[in-house]
Amino acid sequence: MHPLEPILLPAAYFVLMAVFLLAGLGGSRLPFYRAHIDAAFADARLNLPLESLRGLLALSVLIHHATCEYDLILNDHWDYPPSRLYTELASGPVLMFFFLSGYLFWSKLIARPAFPSRAELRTFYLRRLRRVYPLEITAIGLILLVVAWRSGFSLAEPAARVADEVFQWLTFRDGGDINGVAKSWTLGLMIFWSLRHEVRFYLVLPFLGWFARGWRFLILFGAMACLELVASRLHLERWLGSLADFPHFFVLGFSGGIVTATALARGYSAARWPAPVQWLVVVVPLVLAGFVVDLAPYTRREVALLLPPFFVVASGFTGFGLLRSRAAIFLGKISYSVYVLHGVAFYAALRAIDVVLPIRALSPSAYWAVAGGLGLLVIGLSSLTYRFVEHAFIANNSLAAAPPAAAEDVRKSA
Repeated sequence: MHPLEPILLPAAYFVLMAVFLLAGLGGSRLPFYRAHIDAAFADARLNLPLESLRGLLALSVLIHHATCEYDLILNDHWDYPPSRLYTELASGPVLMFFFLSGYLFWSKLIARPAFPSRAELRTFYLRRLRRVYPLEITAIGLILLVVAWRSGFSLAEPAARVADEVFQWLTFRDGGDINGVAKSWTLGLMIFWSLRHEVRFYLVLPFLGWFARGWRFLILFGAMACLELVASRLHLERWLGSLADFPHFFVLGFSGGIVTATALARGYSAARWPAPVQWLVVVVPLVLAGFVVDLAPYTRREVALLLPPFFVVASGFTGFGLLRSRAAIFLGKISYSVYVLHGVAFYAALRAIDVVLPIRALSPSAYWAVAGGLGLLVIGLSSLTYRFVEHAFIANNSLAAAPPAAAEDVRKSA
């Protein structure tokens, strides 16, 4: 039996998500968040189900990484766990995050496909910079503090090498361990790799307006698929590094959001489907992905199962109101902080706990109680970093259902 199997209980995921939603309900009552959630309900542009979905996705990644941290402490090993559900909690949410970005920004391109002026380019890139980097710099600051603690607050490597390692992280590259602290890359690098593809998407997006007219996006897909094939066959990663992966994640990830945005803009909305059909299209593929089908991460089969539920949620599906609840909207607000900060929080806290309460001695239920407590800690920390770091730099970067013609359908719920 694999040493991780005792903790890979499906019930643990659902219990923790319920606990986190209760925490979200409490957080939504804080004056700052109560005012922002009230404003979200009043803003007809916002796609509230997608706003809420972000929080559930980020917390799903957190629960996946809780199993990885347990494996790392017990076996000095970090990999996908031997479980369909807990493996899917890694790649599935990341693909949906890519869907979300593709949907949001392609919707804006559809509404205004003209080539941007120099001033518009400057504004766009500045806003993306202000959205991504303040929290990333905060996270790296916390990572360096933990690395300093783990290395006895002394340099184990030349200062120039440590500076280069930090620079690698700041530029979303595979910087690896810092200051010789073994496995310190698990503090956040398993998150930052996806952010670099987000940044690359932002860099090319303003120049793709021509493809946002009608079905021209199919030409873009074809070009990216060809680039993906060439990069794979010629092993371009040897020269281009992770840049060679971008066409792959564009085709599998961002394209899902682009297809959804285009379909909704042209009036094809799942909101017109009977409610039982919407539930089937959401639930059946997710059950297949999490419990039945063996899926390799980040593959076309996985996208085929995840894209239909995403399309239904983007069309306004709320799951008996869950995705329009104040708790879920609160968790959506702080989702970027949860996604970026949970790695460093789990790494530091579990090792501190391990000193007084050996993690390997805990029963599965006791470990999940600890992981749940740390999840609540991450939610509390994230509520602070959103309030005092993210929000200070945000300027209208919410998920808006941009195409006016589709807005009515998108706002309808099941």
